[in-house]
Amino acid sequence: MKNFILKVLYLLYGYYNSGSTKNIAYESALFALLGIVILNVFAILFFLDLSKVLGILDYDSRWLQYISAFIFIVLPGYLILMKTFTKEDVLKVEIKAKPALIGRFFIFAYIVLSIILLFVVIRLKRGEFHG
Repeated sequence: MKNFILKVLYLLYGYYNSGSTKNIAYESALFALLGIVILNVFAILFFLDLSKVLGILDYDSRWLQYISAFIFIVLPGYLILMKTFTKEDVLKVEIKAKPALIGRFFIFAYIVLSIILLFVVIRLKRGEFHG
């Protein structure tokens, strides 16, 4: 599993390693992977009606929700990824050009499908969407 995640991070690093994100490619790759994980965890929690697990986000103020989500979800997740998958480990990964292109396509398709799935699950649970 660690090898698979390293390959995904390498592909994301390659994507972010150009243009304005070149200086923060590693950090951008970590945040992108964390975003994908959070997106899928939220979809599963909503689908299984376990969204009450996210009680740390249950504030009246929207900005308090954002701050608590950052402190309790994003920051620990980022630190765990950073300690587990160092920049040196990510840069050691070798993937040839054609498989890398195919891998980036599948990552992009996975992200799009994950977002669609999350919206479908939310609408199904609210009763706004029937099948």
